[in-house]
Amino acid sequence: MKILIVCTSVSWGGLEQIALRDAVELKKRGQDVHVLGMDRGVLCEKIKETDLIYHSARNQNKYFNFELISKLRKIISAFGIEVIHLHTFNTIFPVLFAVRHIKVKVFATRHIHVEHVKKDIFHRWYLGRLDKLFAISEFARNNLIQTYPLPPEKIQTLYVGINVEHFKRTEQKREQFKKDFPHISQNDKIIGVIGRIDPMKGQLEFVESIPHILAQYPKTHFLIVGRPTAEKENIYMEFVKNRTREMGIDNFITFTGFYEDVSIPLSAMDIFIMPSYFEAFGLIALQAMACEVPVIATEKGSIDEVIPYEDYGIKILPQSNTAIATAVIKLLGNKDLTDHIKQKAYQRVKEIFDEKRYFDNLIRIYKQTLNC
Repeated sequence: MKILIVCTSVSWGGLEQIALRDAVELKKRGQDVHVLGMDRGVLCEKIKETDLIYHSARNQNKYFNFELISKLRKIISAFGIEVIHLHTFNTIFPVLFAVRHIKVKVFATRHIHVEHVKKDIFHRWYLGRLDKLFAISEFARNNLIQTYPLPPEKIQTLYVGINVEHFKRTEQKREQFKKDFPHISQNDKIIGVIGRIDPMKGQLEFVESIPHILAQYPKTHFLIVGRPTAEKENIYMEFVKNRTREMGIDNFITFTGFYEDVSIPLSAMDIFIMPSYFEAFGLIALQAMACEVPVIATEKGSIDEVIPYEDYGIKILPQSNTAIATAVIKLLGNKDLTDHIKQKAYQRVKEIFDEKRYFDNLIRIYKQTLNC
């Protein structure tokens, strides 16, 4: 198949990483893959590390983006594109407008929760051109059915999955992390969060839980892994750092910055916390489970699909430093429970969320839609 992956974001987070991963893996599986993105941003740089064919556009205007429409038509004509898979929705209108009279199948993955109903005549007109809309969870699918003007059979859940083998915990990765941060005691329990520095990710609540945990387990160190990607997030990070100094816990916490490979800090952790106010899916929780790190996650969004029972992790209320501290203390004080969660969570990820299943399903759906 001749496939065009479209991702016009200039940021670098889960969405963009999944788009690039899909392009790389589909090519490995024998597909003819092209990528269309912006001529700036992280994806533009990351694509240079691959052998993928990259087409770039300058303009990110939302609707009548004539440059993008023209470029899409030229790419489809020149390379015989059969499948377009869109990962960013800020350019969905020009993409669908460009192919309205062209025999090409169009798929899209909605990675972000939809807040507003889009069932007016305008959205019905152009979104009807989609052949399939993928939701990243059942929770997300229900959201899309409620907000998008598509019949339910056109909206399908497709868990994005992870490379379980890559996230396997190793002593080598743990030692690599220790070398990066030698000030952390070898005897300390390590508890961390990973994600973009952002108020919605709950780093403040995590920090405010620390004094409660240290009161019972003083030989504990805490990690905040990630970086801000916008000015307001820089301000938030400084606020969080100031809060650690106010509470006198700055010697117990390390801001590691961004890790391209999060399996490295995960391999050093004894407990992983996902204190987000909301997650459409929570891919990082799966990555921690694959690394055999017990997960504490806020019960918001689709986390019930990742951690349906306490066999697989502990769910807590969002925006509560007390809930975080209570769950951490529970795990630190119960080795049998911690070991049970590690084992069961790893099995669940391997059986349900391995990316091999994702790519098998994705290619099968492409071929079914193309009738080949």
